[in-house]
Amino acid sequence: MERELKLRYTPTFVDQYVATLDLISRVPLLIVLSLPFPIAGVAVLVIAVQRGGIPTLIDVVLAVACVGFTPIFMLGLVALGRFRNRLADMTQTIVLDNDGISFDAATYSTSFKWAAIRKAVETRYNLFLFVTPMAATGVPKVAFSEPGSLDAARALIGEHLGDRAKLLQ
Repeated sequence: MERELKLRYTPTFVDQYVATLDLISRVPLLIVLSLPFPIAGVAVLVIAVQRGGIPTLIDVVLAVACVGFTPIFMLGLVALGRFRNRLADMTQTIVLDNDGISFDAATYSTSFKWAAIRKAVETRYNLFLFVTPMAATGVPKVAFSEPGSLDAARALIGEHLGDRAKLLQ
């Protein structure tokens, strides 16, 4: 039975930023690479307390900057990416069908067959289809604006990926 789910979506800055942080939190290597910064922030405060009791304003600012480094850095990268990439806010048509998933816009088209998708992970805000352990294509849940479209996508993904699909219900 041929099934097709078609979505039209224009990505926003917030959607891309949330997806970036969401993806980082789903890839173990990216989590490990992000850990030194919050640890350094805590270390700054511990050292400040050990050397004299109350952390100074500089200690607190440095600790906050360390703890917030990854989200702040990603905020800048997403902003710069949207500024330099005129495709970033282009309306796209996303199609999920028995062949896989495809993304089409005025100046580009890309698709992935189900065999190329290693796993699917649904989060609170996004649906990620991983094509490598660290690379995924994502569909923000706000793109599923039609009633029942998210459930239809879950069913289609589950049918093709089986236990490689970690979907919320």
